Amino acid sequence: MINHLTNDQLNSYLHQTLTDAEREALDRHLAECPSCRARLDGHEALQRRIHYELAASLRGVQSSPRMSYTAIAPRLKHSRRFMMVLKQSNQFVYGALTMALLVALAVTLYFFVSNLSRPTPTTPEEIKPATSAPTVVKPAVVTPTVTVKPTVTPTVEATPPPADLNSTGAMFRGNPQHTGFFDTPGPERGELKWKFKAKGMGGVSPAIVKGVVYFGGGRDNYLYAVDSETGQEKWNFKTDGTVETPVVAGGLVYVGSWDKHLYAVDSETGQEKWKFEIGDRPLAAPTVASGVVYFTSKDGYIYAVDSASGREQWRFKADGCFATSSSPAVAEGLVYVGSGSAKECGPDSGRHLYALDSAAGQEKWRFEAAGPIESSPAVAEGVVYFGSHDHYLYAVNSQTGQEKWKFQTEAPVWSSPAVADGVVYFGSRDAHLYAVDSQTGQEKWKFKAGAVVNDPVVAGGVVYVGSDDNYLYAVDTQTGQEAWKFKTDSDVWRSPTVADSIVYFGLDNPYLYAVQ
Repeated sequence: MINHLTNDQLNSYLHQTLTDAEREALDRHLAECPSCRARLDGHEALQRRIHYELAASLRGVQSSPRMSYTAIAPRLKHSRRFMMVLKQSNQFVYGALTMALLVALAVTLYFFVSNLSRPTPTTPEEIKPATSAPTVVKPAVVTPTVTVKPTVTPTVEATPPPADLNSTGAMFRGNPQHTGFFDTPGPERGELKWKFKAKGMGGVSPAIVKGVVYFGGGRDNYLYAVDSETGQEKWNFKTDGTVETPVVAGGLVYVGSWDKHLYAVDSETGQEKWKFEIGDRPLAAPTVASGVVYFTSKDGYIYAVDSASGREQWRFKADGCFATSSSPAVAEGLVYVGSGSAKECGPDSGRHLYALDSAAGQEKWRFEAAGPIESSPAVAEGVVYFGSHDHYLYAVNSQTGQEKWKFQTEAPVWSSPAVADGVVYFGSRDAHLYAVDSQTGQEKWKFKAGAVVNDPVVAGGVVYVGSDDNYLYAVDTQTGQEAWKFKTDSDVWRSPTVADSIVYFGLDNPYLYAVQ
């Protein structure tokens, strides 16, 4: 279905009030839409006709005799005299103001030089405040004793990011950059610690903070909080739609529901703090960075919402729609997100990776692939890595959008890549897990699974990745050899999360697993 241009867009195009990016987008649409092109031509013809009719009408108007030079000349003489007097008075005022400024500058300079000529106290006795005038000497006491140390010492870091953001399991893919790297040891063996049964179908990635696992029950409409040690439920929060992947920051759990809301829920009590209504259901996992929640929706917008209040900061409209499983990555003042789910938008719609200003929501650049981009991008050391339906993994400069390299597989790359120690790990629908040099795009090794390989994560020198063959695999990062594998009851198709030597992951069934 084609979304035709509005009359406001057509008028803005004719009057040239668009930005270069907006005009380029409308040019592409007009080239492909005969209906909008015809409407544009009609608007242009109407404006020309109005212009000609107005000009003809003006030519037929004759000025009044009272507007002749003879009639207004006497008044011009009086006006000229008045302007001369006004000009002379303005010169007097400007001169007085200039003189006052010069006097003020001279006084300021005098006191400045006087202060410089005073000796600076160097001993404790000299800087001791006088008893007769303590309020005058007090500033001199503060200045020499403080020197520059407070601005250099670690006390400058008095406002660090919330503790939850430092937790490797709080954010989808480990952090706002979505690198899929967890700075914690992983399990040495694949043994079941516990599994938790939700009320309905699951399949989302969990978030772990301070001994609590938060995850969406998917189609049962619940958000759950489960004790990470015992697997016992602490609380649940009911929505009116399917629940997506949650993230945790600043004591709040942020999660989208197909009831067309983003929720902020207290992580301790499970009580709703606020909810934000959107035009359609939210997609994938939200991302929290610098006090803002970024998330996409099926309505074709990416939203930026204040994390404390739930107030909208900005929204950006994609050309088609955003990919259903591409979560926004945030790094270096930019938001990166893929578009073009074949299922949602059609096979030829939206094949872009967008880079948006995180503060204002303005497009900085976009990169067009040959297929839709389902992959959640990962950002590391100035490079964005992402996969596409065109069978490629791409590496793109994070500031310019220029391609650095691309790596071809035998099938679409829906997997979100993980980046650690100069290596990019990603899965393909050709049933392989790949390890590629992050700088050159050269293959280091590949591991064969029994079916489609999904989103990998890295912890403690091991890659943990699920497959549609019902296994969770642990693969050595150096050799690409299998360390162990764990058999489940269904597809392992979402990102695992690693915390405290345990791997947590959901399935395409009601269960959440904890493997130690």
